[in-house]
Amino acid sequence: MSTGVTHPLDQLRKRLQSSLAMEPQFEHAWSDSDKTKKVFARIRAQHESLGAAPNSPAVADEVAYFRRHGQPNGWRGLKYTCIGAGSPDASGWCLLSETGLLEKLLALVQSGTEPRLQIKCFRALLACYWRVPYSKVGKELKTGWKLLRYWLALQLPLIGDQLGVKTDWFDVLSKHVNLLHDNPCGRYGPRLINGDSSELNAVIDVLNISSDSWIHEEAILAQIRTGISWDDVEFNNKIPNLLSISTGNNTRISGSLKIRCVAMLTSRYACCQNSLERSDLRDKAVSVIGNPWLDRGLWAERVTDSQGQPDEKARKMVDGWLKRSLIKDFFELLSYDGVGDPKRLKYWTRFIPYIEDMWFGLGPYTKEQRSEEINKFKVRAKGRLFNISKTTRYNNAFIMKIGSYLAIEFGQKGNAFFLFQGDRILKELSCSLVSNGEVNSISVNLLKSNYYNDLMLHLYHGYNWEDRFDAEIYPVIGHIVDKNVMSLNELASKYSLHVVDHRSKDGNFWVYADDRIEVITDSLKRLGFQYKSGKGWWRGETKRDVTEDAHIQQYQYTTYGYTQQTAVSKPAVTNKNMTGLSLSELINKYSLHVDDRRLKGGSYWVRTDDQVGVVSDSLMRLGFQYRAGKGWWRE
Repeated sequence: MSTGVTHPLDQLRKRLQSSLAMEPQFEHAWSDSDKTKKVFARIRAQHESLGAAPNSPAVADEVAYFRRHGQPNGWRGLKYTCIGAGSPDASGWCLLSETGLLEKLLALVQSGTEPRLQIKCFRALLACYWRVPYSKVGKELKTGWKLLRYWLALQLPLIGDQLGVKTDWFDVLSKHVNLLHDNPCGRYGPRLINGDSSELNAVIDVLNISSDSWIHEEAILAQIRTGISWDDVEFNNKIPNLLSISTGNNTRISGSLKIRCVAMLTSRYACCQNSLERSDLRDKAVSVIGNPWLDRGLWAERVTDSQGQPDEKARKMVDGWLKRSLIKDFFELLSYDGVGDPKRLKYWTRFIPYIEDMWFGLGPYTKEQRSEEINKFKVRAKGRLFNISKTTRYNNAFIMKIGSYLAIEFGQKGNAFFLFQGDRILKELSCSLVSNGEVNSISVNLLKSNYYNDLMLHLYHGYNWEDRFDAEIYPVIGHIVDKNVMSLNELASKYSLHVVDHRSKDGNFWVYADDRIEVITDSLKRLGFQYKSGKGWWRGETKRDVTEDAHIQQYQYTTYGYTQQTAVSKPAVTNKNMTGLSLSELINKYSLHVDDRRLKGGSYWVRTDDQVGVVSDSLMRLGFQYRAGKGWWRE
């Protein structure tokens, strides 16, 4: 007899029949491969989720529990501790920074859990590994991060054995295990630097690496490392692109990464055989790393060689570039002469090796200017600018510290040159530099006054002023000359010059280079070379003012330029030295006092000391010998 109640099995049978009789509602969706992939991705993300955010209160509580007890609060506590191992708490403490506790956590994951939980903990620690801001953390946390990286690399094959069915993340990580070793992005560098990021992007997508991971900074470093591995020619050609990469290619990157990249490029360029000045590298190095003569400590810390030591060669290179650029800016932008008269520019650039510091005083007109060139100059001269008061509208000042002296040139026509001794003006400068938007001034009268009797020289420009300045300035500051010695061989090596010596065949000494590079041209002229169009630079050696057994030649850089110095086995007795000055010319030029006692059976004396290098060198070449307290004598 029917009870009127449908049996549950009958109900199930009817529903199944009804369902199977219907046409699939989403048949078109499953046939679309792209939509299918998206569906599976959502399912996978949902089921493979770690279950909690690293910075959630629940995770923080479990990490704190593990820190207090040295044990997790159950299997859930272990997983949550792995999730939050790289996240700092409210006090800044992070589990990764405490090596002993981290080792205990890794041991628990490795040996004390079932395979499914072990895989989840591995993935949680892997996510922690990607997430740590490595370049910004302290030494202890970096040590823990490297320990975690080592453990992940060792565990990866074991995790593969436990997975059974391999997942996408495991397959990708196994093929890119370089991400768990030093130089993790090195393999991607060559493709990235050529604009192809497809390989790395695919890895980032599958491994679910966030946009703030250290991986992105490592990708930039990989490109820089690739660039500095090229030979000199290719590296030089690609510097603009490398500089763009080092500053983010219009994307925001950390200041520390910019410094590291630009420092690497600067250090590499200093190793090039032809390290001619590059304004792009100079400006970037100064703006990112700092001023090479004002911020020596920062340069020593930030720019290091392959041995990890301060790269002094690179610092000096940029130091010279910056000083030359600022001097050029002053005489071309801020002086009356401008680009029409390059004499003062050429004259003072010779002093660059001896200029320890520089300041620039801005007159009323320049202070108000906002042109692109003036603004760039002010950026490069940051920290060494001051304003001049009580001066004419278009006047500016250029101050150089050379040893214990301050040399001052003014920009306006008709202004003289001043050389002071002592600290008086330096003290005023230290109080009057323009910084933090403050406007401070120094009276022009202070830069010209001899009220304190510290004015050493007061010279005027005019006809043949360069020689007159040399004759006056060098005896005062000449004691610093011997600090730098540069030979012709060093010049040839630095700029890869091809030299040929035909003197043994009664020919000339040739340097095969053109006259387009100013620093080479000036140096060769100072060494006595002349230029022959289409061939190069030559110097004859037919006239000798020394005996035939002369055997050593070297070239010493002085304030005048390069003067040839010859060592001989016997002193030559002649009234002409190797620079062409006769004894009478030398006496007149340097106002030397002479005492000729040869008619009384004595010697020919020049009453001067041995403190002025150019005078001493010339007298030695003329056969004189020095006697302390009396002067120079010759039979």
